[in-house]
Amino acid sequence: MEGLLPDRLKELWGRVDTGDVSPDAAQQEQEVLLDEYRAIWTKALVRENEVDLKHSLLSELATYLNRADLVEIEARCRAIGSELRAEWEQERSCLLSMASRWRSRTSAHRCCDLLNGDLPSEGYRRRSLISRPRDYRPIHSI
Repeated sequence: MEGLLPDRLKELWGRVDTGDVSPDAAQQEQEVLLDEYRAIWTKALVRENEVDLKHSLLSELATYLNRADLVEIEARCRAIGSELRAEWEQERSCLLSMASRWRSRTSAHRCCDLLNGDLPSEGYRRRSLISRPRDYRPIHSI
């Protein structure tokens, strides 16, 4: 094999773009390339005396977790993706909300906040080092 798979695939589909290869031929060649890499990685990941990659990985995880039920381990592996996605979406939503609130403040307010030690992610105010005058208005609104 010459070159990394992503580079080889980029070159292959570049030849489709230039009209040197048909999309169908490129798709077939891509499958051949992917099969080669699947074989290499399967051989590298399958444990000694095992033939099935999935069973090998599940049994290795079972050994690590000191569990015997491969069906339960597979179910937990399948479920974790959606659980992590839900957790990520919740965190992302919170971060987007904080960023939106932060961006909605004027630059002068943000500058004063930073000088006072307040960070955008903090929900509390520290003791002020610089106080805003009561009649404070951003320059652009004068």
